[in-house]
Amino acid sequence: IDLQQTGDAAPVKRASEAYKPGRDIIIAIDAGHGGRDPGTSGRKVHEKDIVLAISKELARRIDAEPGMRAVMVRSHDVFVEHKERVDFAQRQDADLFVSVHADGFRDSRARGASVFALNLDRANREARAALSRRDHQEVKLGDVSLNDKDPVLASVLYDLSQSAAMSASVDVGTHVAKSMSRVAKMHSMKVKEKSLAVLTSAEMPSILVETGFLTNPSEEKKLRDKNHQRRLASAILAGIRSYFYTNPPPDTQIAMDLKRAPARQVKHVVTRGDTVSEIAERYNVRVADIRRANKLSSDRIRIGQTLSIPIFAGG
Repeated sequence: IDLQQTGDAAPVKRASEAYKPGRDIIIAIDAGHGGRDPGTSGRKVHEKDIVLAISKELARRIDAEPGMRAVMVRSHDVFVEHKERVDFAQRQDADLFVSVHADGFRDSRARGASVFALNLDRANREARAALSRRDHQEVKLGDVSLNDKDPVLASVLYDLSQSAAMSASVDVGTHVAKSMSRVAKMHSMKVKEKSLAVLTSAEMPSILVETGFLTNPSEEKKLRDKNHQRRLASAILAGIRSYFYTNPPPDTQIAMDLKRAPARQVKHVVTRGDTVSEIAERYNVRVADIRRANKLSSDRIRIGQTLSIPIFAGG
């Protein structure tokens, strides 16, 4: 049988030509308080200054992470309204909102870090308020407008989006709390649920991290220490990273890399304060794996050195 093709033959695409890069995972970092609002005060420092330093360090580490990008709600000492913090993250199409704070209590013995997510009562109130605004202003979930939807459909869409965001918030918060427990005393290992204005987005998971108590003299001293700030930032990133390597948005570079090559090498550039053991914790691999991948005879590393990190899907 002779088969004849009409028209020009379509060119055969090579695998490299079919490759399309994915987008970065966007993390919105909210340094709490700022400007006229100092937050909690210790004996020598205000909360707004401590959390800004930690947030900047966290942003720097996220930006050095392949496939991730940080956006900061505030990068200097200014006051930002709660609603504007959330709106900013939504305008940036953030995949996660992380608000960084330091705790305070009248009893100076109180200590420990905590991670918070939104509680159900506040979520229900936010849903009712959002849906009631449809009569006089546009209400959207991402690119989807709820104004032209039937009231029942609008309610269902909002509830689905909000429920997914709340579930993911607890999930990522659990990863962050577990990671932080390696470098800080935890006030609670369980993600607490609370009515907090900065956690009310129905479009993205949102967590609030209390890094310790400024009203506790020993914790205030640690929170002022640059090395401890770097360890906290690294631990928060480790939790975020662990979550997104388990639950990567499908259009992101990380998701595409894991799909193509479940076992792969990630590059890590050594920064000040890094140690081999901390890097191993950050990427959830063994120290021996890092030594083997980089042919290290000891744990000595230098600033600016690029290390290959063996990463496995779901690890």
